[in-house]
Amino acid sequence: MKIKNELLFNKINELLNKLRPHFQIDGGNIEISEITHDNIVKLKWTGSCAKCERSETTFKYSVREYLLEEVPELKDVIEL
Repeated sequence: MKIKNELLFNKINELLNKLRPHFQIDGGNIEISEITHDNIVKLKWTGSCAKCERSETTFKYSVREYLLEEVPELKDVIEL
């Protein structure tokens, strides 16, 4: 994992921790794969969420929107 900005990583991880219980109920999770030098966050689904048909919609309308709203310095949030 390439993490250049530990403070940004911690802020994003703290926000993801608020969402994780919803994913973990169904045996899944989401993790930070990379934060690029230009503040693009790359996230990866794990467990049952990696195979779920609804993960793309959940990502787009829940995870991505939430992080971009809460962390204005982010340029984008990408699902791997």
